[in-house]
Amino acid sequence: MVDELSIYVPDRAGELARILQLLKDADVNILGLTIDEVQSVSIARFIVDAPEIAKNALEEKNLTVSVSKVFTVRLAHAPGALHGIVATLAKAKINIRYIYVMQQKNSPDPVIVLRVPPRKEKETKDVLEKHKFAHVRLKDLMA
Repeated sequence: MVDELSIYVPDRAGELARILQLLKDADVNILGLTIDEVQSVSIARFIVDAPEIAKNALEEKNLTVSVSKVFTVRLAHAPGALHGIVATLAKAKINIRYIYVMQQKNSPDPVIVLRVPPRKEKETKDVLEKHKFAHVRLKDLMA
């Protein structure tokens, strides 16, 4: 599993740019990103090459940062590939809280980022391994 940083971003022009500048200044490379709007705030979720450095840099500027464990799984670049993973987890009664796609640096295949309830993490790992879905480690995302 990989650490994902979640940051609450106020709904004001320039806030995302400020966060990205802080990460740039801390020499943190963003590997994956999704942003979801929730009422008057957005939640930015980042996969970065140096999660602890990123977290510290953001918290120093009084930003609220939470760290979650997420799965990063290689996805075949083919119709139905995402369905295969999602259906396999559904059959095992594992709920996916959210999912997004990122790209691995030197691979033509996308990587999905998925979060499941913490109590289901071990079971999810076992199901993914049993069905030969390839987990991508943080160091491999950067290679």
